[in-house]
Amino acid sequence: MKPNKMTIGEIALALVFAAIIIVVTAQVVWRYLFNNPLIWTEEASRFLFVWLTFLGAAVTLGQRLHVRVTVFIDNLPQKLIHALNILALLLMVAYMVFLLIVGIQWVILNDNVNSPALRLPLNYALYASLPVGCLVGVYLGIRGLWSRTEETQPEKHEMEL
Repeated sequence: MKPNKMTIGEIALALVFAAIIIVVTAQVVWRYLFNNPLIWTEEASRFLFVWLTFLGAAVTLGQRLHVRVTVFIDNLPQKLIHALNILALLLMVAYMVFLLIVGIQWVILNDNVNSPALRLPLNYALYASLPVGCLVGVYLGIRGLWSRTEETQPEKHEMEL
């Protein structure tokens, strides 16, 4: 069996997750083995976790892995299920467009604010995760909409709410 190739999004998520593990491990080692805690690790791990959250949500949307509630649609006709899948995806993309706009405004509004420990600009190190994650989500959502509109035989249990 041929192993699946990782997408760019999955590689980015794996790298961010690995960075979190390295940063938190470094904090534990320095605090308990060297009795000299690192000041910047808590802040760095928080920033990385926020990026992991928003990018992970976008990649999950692109792979159709969000939580689904199918109990209400199990017995509906296939054409209606297909239409509801498209509607749900349209609503998710619309919400991500809204969050993208708000996120860009938030990044612009918080210019010249630096993080306390790392002295990084918060608008790029932290707040930019929202518009970047939403931009990726909008792209993957539109790609999913395109593929769903081309489907001739929709599968059952695909409702992504």
